[in-house]
Amino acid sequence: MDKFPLAIDLTIIIPCFNESMELKDTVKTNIDDANKYLRKFEVIIVDDGSTDDSLRIAQLLVKKHSHVRVVKHQKNLGLGAAILSGTKGASYDFITYLPGDGQAYVRDIISGLRKTENADLVLTYRTKRTDYTLYRKFLSRCLTILLRMLFGLGFRDYNWVHIYRKNIFSKIDIKSRGVFFLAEIVIKAHRLGLKIVEAESVYRPRLSGTSKTVKFKSVCKASLDMLRIWFESL
Repeated sequence: MDKFPLAIDLTIIIPCFNESMELKDTVKTNIDDANKYLRKFEVIIVDDGSTDDSLRIAQLLVKKHSHVRVVKHQKNLGLGAAILSGTKGASYDFITYLPGDGQAYVRDIISGLRKTENADLVLTYRTKRTDYTLYRKFLSRCLTILLRMLFGLGFRDYNWVHIYRKNIFSKIDIKSRGVFFLAEIVIKAHRLGLKIVEAESVYRPRLSGTSKTVKFKSVCKASLDMLRIWFESL
């Protein structure tokens, strides 16, 4: 039988770029889950320069829920920059990020939250990605292979939900601001000998919109970031 609430205080960062259709329900579901499963929590919505109604919705959520705060970027800076902005205002010793489009909730990372006591970084991994195109599967596989070849990493999933000890961000200088931010943390945590563990997570297909991480510009930027970090290690 599950033992809830979990003995963990958690900052939940929700990066948001033009997610007005899903943001309200996503935040509400995560608050409901957090009230059920967590000891203490806060939700930090980082509006990454949205051009739709996302910021207005986020500000309404702040008025309605005492656990919610908003950080605003004047322009779109990328997933990594959004997560990093959220970490700077985090109140608790553990931090995670959950997508603003409702592809994962607190309930979906319970296995990972249970492993935080003995880890600096928990990588949750997806077992089924029913909405992935062959192109997205190809990109994901390439990333896994390249990280093994260039950096000696053997983890299952790098671009999904992570759970961090807050102090990891004072130990690691992260330069990537786009989607490669997630992999760079793993690379540099591994180099420092920090404890990294894995845990299975649920992955939910998007209900609206399209992924921003597979756009050609994002893929090129991630590739350049990967090569930069590799050259720095030579």
